[in-house]
Amino acid sequence: MNKRLPTDHIITIINQKGGVGKTSSCTLMATLLGLAGYQCLVIDNDSQANTTATLLPDIASVTKSIVDIFRMNTPTAEEVAACIYHTPYQGVDLIPSRPEHQRTDDYLYSLLGRKAIHKLLKRAIKQVEEHYDYILIDTHPDLGGSVQNALCCSDYVLIPVKPDGYSYQGVTPIINQVLDIASDEDLNPELQLLGVFLTCAEPRNAAYRKFYSYYQNTFGDDFIPVSVRLDRSVSAVCNFLIPLPYLLGSSDYQAGGSWKAIYDYIELMKYTEIIGDEDYIVLRTTFEILERNLAVHIPSGAYDNPYIAHITPISGLSDACAPYENHPFMTYSAMLDVLNQQQELCNCIQRCLLTVGDTTRNIRYCSEDSALSEKYSFVRIAALKPAQEV
Repeated sequence: MNKRLPTDHIITIINQKGGVGKTSSCTLMATLLGLAGYQCLVIDNDSQANTTATLLPDIASVTKSIVDIFRMNTPTAEEVAACIYHTPYQGVDLIPSRPEHQRTDDYLYSLLGRKAIHKLLKRAIKQVEEHYDYILIDTHPDLGGSVQNALCCSDYVLIPVKPDGYSYQGVTPIINQVLDIASDEDLNPELQLLGVFLTCAEPRNAAYRKFYSYYQNTFGDDFIPVSVRLDRSVSAVCNFLIPLPYLLGSSDYQAGGSWKAIYDYIELMKYTEIIGDEDYIVLRTTFEILERNLAVHIPSGAYDNPYIAHITPISGLSDACAPYENHPFMTYSAMLDVLNQQQELCNCIQRCLLTVGDTTRNIRYCSEDSALSEKYSFVRIAALKPAQEV
């Protein structure tokens, strides 16, 4: 698939206030990018280590972390690679954090006067960035030395904010810091603001509408008009410690799952051009199938080596009753017209389903030799695998 940002691909997710969705945004976007076929490195630059706990089940195995990264004066590729862990999630690697990271700022302040104080993280990333399509950095809710290091090595800054006054107070200092760093030739003149977006949004709430209008008027083109709605599934990630795309793909969680946030982040990534049209279609369609809004069609005679030949909306589902109203970039009909003409896109969706979905999970299946059939049954995702792989 087409890569959107071939050279500018390091994104720091930041807000000076906690609880606004930085970790959720980082882990969710990283796993979506991995599903879309990209290689993504996540850097947990927060001593709370919530990103680490979400992406790395065996956290006890961590022996090297972001703490070690900040103590490398002249890092080598081998030294940085020793701090990178493969996660169980496709295409996602992690530089984890530990509680000791809370003392990193004290260490950095002890180096005051050295020109390299703001470039320690940048030097380390330079050793490995060629192996990744995207690097996402989760940050602590402050503007200390370690966070400034993240800004000095990033191409873009993404700011999640809740629709409340406390969260708003954390935005202006960050933007001022971004402007200061971008205006300094010795720090990071290439740094850009990717945008400010609202999380925990309740579209029918008067306070949300007030803050939406305020941010839109205040930040203009820097405000992303795609909000992430309040979603119980995002809170469930804290309990299951599984990234949301994989949590929603689990058979154990399907009964109580909500899908609002997953669609909103896909729309957000499309709006900011982090992903392109084909990535968007594959990701959105994968989760529409998991939610059973769309049905797959396997042609007769393909059961020894099954493949998705067509995808169709379930009976009675129209563009007007799409499962969300948050700036959808493509209607069902437009999306399906594209992918049903390109077998490779259907193959990508099949691979995503097998990656993110529990193989015991049922999806809607069109049993007749017609992509337009309205007679559906259910089939396990495992049935999509070639027989020898099941």
